[in-house]
Amino acid sequence: MAKKIHLCPHLSPEELKERYQQSSDGVESRRFHLLWLLTQGYPLTQAAKIVGLNRDYGYADGVTE
Repeated sequence: MAKKIHLCPHLSPEELKERYQQSSDGVESRRFHLLWLLTQGYPLTQAAKIVGLNRDYGYADGVTE
């Protein structure tokens, strides 16, 4: 069973969604999209696949299990 992911609440889910939708930088947009998906309950592996990133990339963004 996958471990639960914990995110520090620096930005609300609404702020994360707004940032990924409004960013003109593709990398930044995907990072915010990944974090927003995690707030919606997606597992890291699935969220990373949706945004086209490697699962390990999520850990580089500070995601912890």
